[in-house]
Amino acid sequence: MYATAIISVEQKDNALLIPADALVVEKVRKSVFTVVDNKAKKVPLKVGFSDENSVEILDGLPPGKPVITAGKQNLNDGQPVSVKAPAKK
Repeated sequence: MYATAIISVEQKDNALLIPADALVVEKVRKSVFTVVDNKAKKVPLKVGFSDENSVEILDGLPPGKPVITAGKQNLNDGQPVSVKAPAKK
């Protein structure tokens, strides 16, 4: 048996995306850690579409703001951090 299906895909040209690895999920809250004055700052988010690689940010994070991906599981708000440039490939 065969079927023909039409699948509609929404495209957002100016969507703000972050790596899925940066997202912190706690029960019903979602957030990320950013860096302010060499300290981790937890920022609550409103998110939209997500997949295994990216998460769409609807509110809470300005475009271009770096987010912490490595070691976020052990971070606390206000904890001192040091920022390193990503490894070159």
